[in-house]
Amino acid sequence: PGISASASRGARVLNDSGGVVSRVTNVAQRRTPVFIMADLADAIAFNKWLMQQVPRIRAVQEEVSEHGRLIKLQSYIVGRGVHVNFLYSTGDAAGQNMVTALTHKASQWILQTVNMELADQFSIKDYYIETLLSGDKRNAWINPIIGRGFGVQSEAFIPESVLQSVLNVDSRRLLRCFEVCSQSILLSGASAVSIATVDSLAAIYTATGQDVA
Repeated sequence: PGISASASRGARVLNDSGGVVSRVTNVAQRRTPVFIMADLADAIAFNKWLMQQVPRIRAVQEEVSEHGRLIKLQSYIVGRGVHVNFLYSTGDAAGQNMVTALTHKASQWILQTVNMELADQFSIKDYYIETLLSGDKRNAWINPIIGRGFGVQSEAFIPESVLQSVLNVDSRRLLRCFEVCSQSILLSGASAVSIATVDSLAAIYTATGQDVA
């Protein structure tokens, strides 16, 4: 009841203020494998080669899905490991399983190509399809920075009169509360000021027939 009442008041504030303008600004689903090389020199050489293979990887992945498409690769070299962000567009689907299947197909092609054609240049010693760098199902800072799924920006202008009539607060006091809460969040070690966002989104997804996961 508490969350429902709060969400209802927030919705009324936005409706009374003329609504919200929202735009999709980024679309990218990720899977992040790691390729363990023989040494740092091999990791650097492999990374340079891999960043040039996007067209060939896309061609290989066409056998797996008609909807998922590789947008680009982002790599991070840590010691002998090359962590690779495979960023995809997945149409209207959340695409968790889709990107796993696409990345598996690409990784098998990479392993085979390196072993058969490039063994004299560098060597892959091991490989894992996911290293948790993707931020999958985790409250990770990489998600808002790079994006995961659909990135949406929204804006609304709330008049002083609506704040006072619906929420019984003026803008100056509301801003002061936000500043104080932001300081408290830093002290508590939490990652965001928002309250019950996950619950609210889950309710919206369930009500509209979307995949809650």
